[in-house]
Amino acid sequence: MKPVVCITPSLFAGPDGGHQIINMKYGKMVRRAGALPIMCGYEQDPTEVAEILDLCQGLILTGGYDIDPERYGEKRLDSTNEPHPDRDGFEFELVRQALERDMPILAICRGVQVLNVELGGTLWQDLNAQGVTEYKHSQFEIPEELVHTVNLVPGTPIAEKLGTTRIKVNSCHHQALKELGAGLELAGTSPDGVIEAAWMPEKRFVWGVQWHPESLYLTHAEDQALADAFVDACRG
Repeated sequence: MKPVVCITPSLFAGPDGGHQIINMKYGKMVRRAGALPIMCGYEQDPTEVAEILDLCQGLILTGGYDIDPERYGEKRLDSTNEPHPDRDGFEFELVRQALERDMPILAICRGVQVLNVELGGTLWQDLNAQGVTEYKHSQFEIPEELVHTVNLVPGTPIAEKLGTTRIKVNSCHHQALKELGAGLELAGTSPDGVIEAAWMPEKRFVWGVQWHPESLYLTHAEDQALADAFVDACRG
């Protein structure tokens, strides 16, 4: 049987205060790798979160709005999105329980930031405003275009699976990992030093990337390789 992968939805403001949507690219990417994708809601009851995970063999944390900075001990900058407590609350509980189960996790963009903060790490709220880099990482208008390189750490499973230590990626974020959370290790950086990939050596499969492979997998083998590795872990 195909492994079932839970994919978290994004939340956008609507007339009723907000609605959930799923970017179908995530589901198509894991389906191409041999998994069956399902979308979950924003359940807040830990028991219901556990019931969702009981149905699944893997978890994809998707991109979207910024995390509430209070979760990593900071006040919100003007350029940081308004908090979405329903999504934050659900995803942090989802990650906590998935880690306890040693469930394979592929964390993408906001997803790797959620993972990092759940493990006690911190974020740069705005890479340009805080003087981290002059390069514009928030190139949302061109999600299918390669805009900068990532130098992968040799010997990490991400570099080994992709078969290279240097790839080109898209870039749709203005925040990034600052201090790595407990158990996370660096797996890649952009030329300006921004963390672009991380992983957890003590877990079966917990990989996070700051770029968006779901927009690139059809045309770039390295990004499909990420999905393949994740789904392979879900089978095992």
